[in-house]
Amino acid sequence: AQSKSPLVQLETFGSVYRSISTRTLTRDNVLQIKGKSIFIMKLQGFLSFSSAVEFSESLLQKLDTMNTERTIKIQQLILDFTSVTGLDTSGVLALTNMVNDCHERPIVQHLHFTGLNPMTERFTIDQIKGQAADDIESGYLILHDNFHQAYTEIESEICMPYTRKKMAAEVEEEEQRRREQYSAGTSAAAGGNRRG
Repeated sequence: AQSKSPLVQLETFGSVYRSISTRTLTRDNVLQIKGKSIFIMKLQGFLSFSSAVEFSESLLQKLDTMNTERTIKIQQLILDFTSVTGLDTSGVLALTNMVNDCHERPIVQHLHFTGLNPMTERFTIDQIKGQAADDIESGYLILHDNFHQAYTEIESEICMPYTRKKMAAEVEEEEQRRREQYSAGTSAAAGGNRRG
């Protein structure tokens, strides 16, 4: 298992995490598959320049690796700051540099910042808006009041284009892919047993 940064409270995918809103079976099936394109990181503690730089470098490397190794690329990255206790000026600079790096590569289609601490929110948002103005204006970086609002919007956006028929076809494709992976794994294991 990879060691997590002490700043990272939770990391998961949208295929696992669900918002508190009710949804139909079709929407749930969509999220089971398309949710793999959403990567969520809930952060905690104090973000200084050094911790923010360390986190940013680790995150960029993780995203590069995931997008290389996975068939479904990360399209939406959500960074939740609800449990972050503080963020200094240099920490904001490190984060906006990370936003620029993500946008230039490009690693993800959209980056979402949620749940900035109310005590530092106005100062932080003003700084982020000043330093990442182009990214915000282009719609690449999206600032949300809270995590659940952001996640519910993203879920709805992902589910919107899907009809039951289209979803059924994608579920069948995903099940076929799993069957093929299982068969390949079983065949390899059986071959190994025969040789042993």
